Amino acid sequence: MSPSANDLTNCFPYPVPAPNISNLPSNVSWVGNPSTLELNNDTLLAQVNSQVIFNLLKGSLFLSKQSPPPNRVDLSLAQLLHQQCYSPIQPSEELVDLSQLERLSMDNDIPGILICPTPQKAFTKLIDDTLVINPGALVKGSQTGSYALLTVYQSSDAKTANKTRVEIRSLV
Repeated sequence: MSPSANDLTNCFPYPVPAPNISNLPSNVSWVGNPSTLELNNDTLLAQVNSQVIFNLLKGSLFLSKQSPPPNRVDLSLAQLLHQQCYSPIQPSEELVDLSQLERLSMDNDIPGILICPTPQKAFTKLIDDTLVINPGALVKGSQTGSYALLTVYQSSDAKTANKTRVEIRSLV
């Protein structure tokens, strides 16, 4: 589980450290926001629980003579991965702790899986070699939202997308 800078109980600027909560079940753990985890000793999973996609779309100008024009969300996600930064727009709309800027770097490790939740419609996309997942929002006002269930299989296949199953499920 990951905190958000927008959580009502959060008193930290972005990046948000993992909460110090005890008595969790053994299969549940808190991570900071953003964070990077290694799965099966061969798959890098990164998650950023902020409005990074929305901020990139809002702060970018896209001009194209292509027909049809390229997808703006895809271009923004590619920008995030190429810049290797979880908050590539500075100044950010979020309060950022400048002494913690190094925690916003991907450290030259492009993740195989990137989870970027937004309130927009849930999606799974392959951007370059990274499987990008927007599970949507768990709660939308007074209505239930969606979440993603990931299964990453152990495989000798180097491409994460070929060994990962993603199900976007509605919370009912």
